[in-house]
Amino acid sequence: MTTLATAGEVDATGLLFCRVLRRWLGSNQLDFSKSSLILQIFEQPTKDISMKKIIQFLFSTKITEKRTSIALLVFRVLLSLSLFNTHGLKKILHFEETLAHIPDPFGFGSELSTYIALFANLVCPVFVVLGLFTRVAILPIVGITLSGFFIVHASDPWSVKDIPLMYSMSFLLLLYLGPGTYALDKKLFKKQ
Repeated sequence: MTTLATAGEVDATGLLFCRVLRRWLGSNQLDFSKSSLILQIFEQPTKDISMKKIIQFLFSTKITEKRTSIALLVFRVLLSLSLFNTHGLKKILHFEETLAHIPDPFGFGSELSTYIALFANLVCPVFVVLGLFTRVAILPIVGITLSGFFIVHASDPWSVKDIPLMYSMSFLLLLYLGPGTYALDKKLFKKQ
């Protein structure tokens, strides 16, 4: 049997990897002085992952607070970055075009409507990503997306209307659930 790496050949990155892997495997019994370090790691008994356990996981209705908070964090960040990247950056990078074609459904004027849309598509998503004043930051986003769905794209086909509808439903879900544990709101407003 060949040795993949000896203790002398493992550099700092390899040691860090081994430590992380050891923690993940749940083993504190790795001996770094032996010559077959990598083989030791993979010879350690691992948790038995059977098909039964996979099926139990897939059909489990158990929702833990940690799992929910991680899901909210990932959902919050990806959704906000999507809005920021797809709609916000496009508006600011092509500001003159945006100013010329942004709809004014409430009669505020084209310039003010553009600034409201920029605020909702550029500034508010940053607050949502950070989890800072999350519910307050979601309100302008939902206002813009719902007005896009019900007013601006009212006569458009569903292939156009579905984007503001999906953003609206997603941000309304975040408005209802809140930012989760991994948010600055949690640190700032611990007692509430």
